Amino acid sequence: MIFPATPNIMRFFTIALLLVFIACSSSKDVSEPKVKTTQQWVDEGYTSATIKDFSSLDGCTYLVVTEKGTKLMPSNLAKEFQKDRLAVWIKYHPSKSSMNICMKGISVTVDDIQLREL
Repeated sequence: MIFPATPNIMRFFTIALLLVFIACSSSKDVSEPKVKTTQQWVDEGYTSATIKDFSSLDGCTYLVVTEKGTKLMPSNLAKEFQKDRLAVWIKYHPSKSSMNICMKGISVTVDDIQLREL
């Protein structure tokens, strides 16, 4: 049996149809996260570098070697970044009070460090 189209029923179906249309036309960005370019990293103050294991030298542990060859002795390198030949983006500043017997680099404090994709 078919019911007569009353104004309340028509209003209900119109609203339901409108809600379905709005839900299906959502413009959410579900694409993969965008990867930063080298220039974007540099513009944000990061330096491209590689973690190197210098533990075979007296007093040295893991150093950060920049692409220009500058060796950095970080006073606060997190354990998860203490891996030989790990490519990273690093933001740092010179450390004033850090004494170190490793004579292979500049004492620094790491402000931020991120993995770098090769």
